[in-house]
Amino acid sequence: MSAKYFIGLLIFVVVSPSNAWVYQCKAYPTTKKCDHFMFSQLWPPTFCKIEKCSIPTDVNTWTIHGLWPDAPNYHLSFCYPKQVFDPNSIMDITDKLQLVWPSLKYNEENMYFWQNEWCKHGSCALNCTTETDSERNYFNKTVDLNKKFSIDKALSENGIVPGKSYNLTTITDALHDAFNATSIVCCSVVDGQNYLHEIHLCMTTDFTLKDCDVSMTGCKKYEPISYPSFLS
Repeated sequence: MSAKYFIGLLIFVVVSPSNAWVYQCKAYPTTKKCDHFMFSQLWPPTFCKIEKCSIPTDVNTWTIHGLWPDAPNYHLSFCYPKQVFDPNSIMDITDKLQLVWPSLKYNEENMYFWQNEWCKHGSCALNCTTETDSERNYFNKTVDLNKKFSIDKALSENGIVPGKSYNLTTITDALHDAFNATSIVCCSVVDGQNYLHEIHLCMTTDFTLKDCDVSMTGCKKYEPISYPSFLS
């Protein structure tokens, strides 16, 4: 091999975008077994009230936070065996992921966000079901769930639209009407005001929706909940 060819190959390996994001996940031992999922979607305008953010110009809907496998009364994370995040496994669906599962943090690369979701949660989903038994399957299934269980549609079809405030019961009832299951409404409180931040849907390992154990978290219970618009 000539020195010129070797240097060229070395430069390619170092700067190749896909290789740059290959990452060895950390892992912690546990005897707990996955028996359900929590699927979380977030509202970008509220995220931007609590974090320095950057919303992609083509994002104007609820986005995916993550698909999180859990055990009874136990949140699974960074599961054995240790996994590797390999962006090559999802390279052909990154355009789709950028639209429905973007990082909203200022200056955070999407790949870093996806890497964290795979290492922290995807590693624990491997043995839950064959539909999440690989990195590619995990991301594909989550995207499918986002399309099937649309928070935008569930709220708008019940008259809940951005730019207004609603009481908690109005929101939880609308979600129950749409999904026939109790979901979790998550708020962030900014300057004493409730803001609708995330919705969590609970489901079995065959992705059938089921009642969540609680109906809200982080909300000031008897105060209205603001559903901010993208322009506010």
